[in-house]
Amino acid sequence: MKNIRFPSPLNRALFPLLLLSLVVVNRSSAQISTNLPSAPVDNRTGLPPNAETAAMPARLKEFKRIKSNANTIVIVYRHRVGSDVNPASAINLVKLITDTWLCKAVATKQPLLFQLSRGDPNELRTLWDFAREVRDYARKNPPGAGYYTLYGDYVFNAQQWEQGYVHFVLCDPQGEWVIVDMQNSHQSDYQVVKPTTWQGCDRLLARRLEGVLR
Repeated sequence: MKNIRFPSPLNRALFPLLLLSLVVVNRSSAQISTNLPSAPVDNRTGLPPNAETAAMPARLKEFKRIKSNANTIVIVYRHRVGSDVNPASAINLVKLITDTWLCKAVATKQPLLFQLSRGDPNELRTLWDFAREVRDYARKNPPGAGYYTLYGDYVFNAQQWEQGYVHFVLCDPQGEWVIVDMQNSHQSDYQVVKPTTWQGCDRLLARRLEGVLR
């Protein structure tokens, strides 16, 4: 500020207000550009534009409303556990979901192993890449009216519960996102369950689903 000269006391008094105005404008502009529906997918985090997620609360509200209906059923796919699909996990997860009376659920015999790479160190990017792959599949293979689809993605370490994650995506009958959920050692539910097996991952997923739907 040494090189700035003020021609009058009035200018000197107004200068801090001018700086404050510029800060407010810059912050407001950043917020506006971030919230534009046409914003592209964030290349670092994989976060989709708001236009793709804005309808998720309404879809979840609708699912909560109809989840107890006789014709509302969640199809649990044989999702990825480690590097392979696990049929036993899908069956076990159905039991956990139905035992808590969350909703009706059935396990499909159809294996579903996505090609998503787990090489990205950013877990948030891994989650949303997985969610997009799930959505693409669900859109191309709609299950029919009343059928929701659930896909999980587990990584666990049998010796270190902190090293792993549980992701899951719930899609509506049109293949659109209802829930996209990420759990790792930073989240409280993960810390409670401390999963070191696929059964533990199942319990965590069911716990998360119950928490969202209650």
